[in-house]
Amino acid sequence: MADHHSSGINGYGGEEMSARTSNIEGFVATQIRKQEKSSREDDNLDKEKRDKFIARALAVSRRMNNEIEKARNKRDLLYDELGEGNMSDWRNEHSSEVLTPQQAKLVDQSYQKKL
Repeated sequence: MADHHSSGINGYGGEEMSARTSNIEGFVATQIRKQEKSSREDDNLDKEKRDKFIARALAVSRRMNNEIEKARNKRDLLYDELGEGNMSDWRNEHSSEVLTPQQAKLVDQSYQKKL
């Protein structure tokens, strides 16, 4: 599951973030550190509420990333079971029926990068 660290903002230290941690989490943690340094005296926000909000947002981000990873694993299993040729043919057929040519091209490019 998700890695938990004891240091850093909301438990997320810059260098300590795991490889599974998304770029958005690193970006948010960096922005929070900068914001806390620049607004300690002037900040009228409730730090606890802000930290809880950010923790929830990061948890949702991790759940979404986990779901994406599950979907990729399922797709990889289908490719292994049914073959890349069949999957590509079916994907292209479906794309031609429901997507614009530009959208279909983008989908095809995204699969070429992943395979």
